[in-house]
Amino acid sequence: MPGHIEKRRKSSYLVIVEGGCDPLTGKRVRVTKAVKGPKREAERVLHQLIAEIETGTYIDPAKVTLGEYLEHWLEAYAKPNLAPLTFNGYRDVVMKHLLPALGSLQLSRIQPMFIQRYYARALEAGRRDGKGGLSPRSVRYHHAVLREALKHAVKWRLIPVNPADAAEPPKPKRPQVKALGPHDIARILETADALHHRDRYLIRAAVYTGMRQGELLALRRDDVGLEAGTIYVRQALQRIPGEGHSFKEPKTEKGRRATAMPTLLVETLLAVQAEQPQNRKMIAEIGYPYHDHGLVFCNSDGKPLDRCGVTRRFKTLAARAGFPDVTFHALRHSHATVLLAQGVHPKVVQERLGHSTISITMDTYSHVLPGLQEEAACKLDSAFGQPLGNREAKTRPDRRVH
Repeated sequence: MPGHIEKRRKSSYLVIVEGGCDPLTGKRVRVTKAVKGPKREAERVLHQLIAEIETGTYIDPAKVTLGEYLEHWLEAYAKPNLAPLTFNGYRDVVMKHLLPALGSLQLSRIQPMFIQRYYARALEAGRRDGKGGLSPRSVRYHHAVLREALKHAVKWRLIPVNPADAAEPPKPKRPQVKALGPHDIARILETADALHHRDRYLIRAAVYTGMRQGELLALRRDDVGLEAGTIYVRQALQRIPGEGHSFKEPKTEKGRRATAMPTLLVETLLAVQAEQPQNRKMIAEIGYPYHDHGLVFCNSDGKPLDRCGVTRRFKTLAARAGFPDVTFHALRHSHATVLLAQGVHPKVVQERLGHSTISITMDTYSHVLPGLQEEAACKLDSAFGQPLGNREAKTRPDRRVH
């Protein structure tokens, strides 16, 4: 590939490379780059440019649009480095939102105010079905994706600074945590037993452990120590569109954890253990293969349960029990709030839930049960021997005018 160096002035050179094809636009390129410094630096730049053009990795920031760059970033970085489910989420944001709104802008000329204006419009009318705006949490996710992509543009020296760093995404609203009390949970469990609900044991496990739905659906028999009374959370089930189900490890070390089981859960798991051989026998009798993944909660043929199916069936069950607005995830919230109400230390609750920090636990659940604040005040009264008002009445000097 032809390339040469032209001296412009003292310690200043122009590197010129002819030929090659831009991987984004498909057009033939003539690359020129000014270099300040000694000639050996210009020679280094020349060899680097030739290598990038020959391997198809060269991008001309002066010509490429944000849309072209984002598509390149998805294939060159995101796809090989991110988990499949995360990559799918990033790709959806890029293809369905960022490209239509910002894709035609030139990469090197994007300003923070362009990005800020996009956030405002997304909040007002960002839904693809035309029914209003996106939630602040969704727009913050768009911000995270765009910021991550442009961070690599800076790293690859396509732009000098990341314009998304100067843009401010909307503040998310605190999610309303829906939790059930012990009596409400008992109604759901009783309804499930009365209907002989296919997920009744799974629901009990969610209540007694606080595990995420995906963690329960990926729980293996080897992860359960019935004699020791311990469950080991080592993986979670995820469904990737177009690819089916797969198992993944927890994102953080805190997510990989051991959880002590109450006696009620041991009894539940023993019941599950007794049912599985019957299912295997039934499947064999009708001539279907049994797919043994070693799962505790699975279909009658051993295959993983479908998360959407579990969610849909629980929604129907909860409505029948009198709780139409309760989701499966509410069982996890209920587990945490019941423990906190019983005086269990928040650090223990954090460890059971697998939160990465105790601040997540406290921010999520400290406001759920208003009675906890009153209980804390009563304990202070008890610790100091009497209500504060009574002590003040006895020690405050009489200032009445006689």
